[in-house]
Amino acid sequence: MSELAQNSGSVGLKGWAKEKDLPYRFLSKVAVKLKKAGLIVSRQGRSGGYKLAKTAETISAGEVIRVFEGKTLPVGCMRGRGEFGRIGKGIDKCW
Repeated sequence: MSELAQNSGSVGLKGWAKEKDLPYRFLSKVAVKLKKAGLIVSRQGRSGGYKLAKTAETISAGEVIRVFEGKTLPVGCMRGRGEFGRIGKGIDKCW
């Protein structure tokens, strides 16, 4: 995501995989999940590739984490149980 945020145009997966020494198949699976979540968009063709679906400033770390991990909370006390349960209120705004 940070690579896409730093690039003003589209990023091609094959070149990106080679540049970052990542398996293309792995990177394409990551891209499919991010695209289904609406975080990135793709464009086919010679100047195609992937880019962010919205500005980087509007994408939270939590959105990206939930794509791969599902809806989770960082620690058990955030679930509203125990002495620190009240801290968890509003956590979805930043996560």
